[in-house]
Amino acid sequence: MKHTFRSLRGFNYRVWACGAIVSNVGTWMQRIAQGWLVLTQLTHNNATSMGVLMALQFGPHLL
Repeated sequence: MKHTFRSLRGFNYRVWACGAIVSNVGTWMQRIAQGWLVLTQLTHNNATSMGVLMALQFGPHLL
């Protein structure tokens, strides 16, 4: 088990890993909040607009 987390001994890797975790959590929170805003506040539960939002969010990853 001690070999599993051997990379966490390096200071630079720990800094990078903490930054990556914070960034991923922030991205997740932004996508959830944006979806909630579009679905409930801007379009009053319109599923088509939610689909457009998802396409716009994940489109750059597909290209």
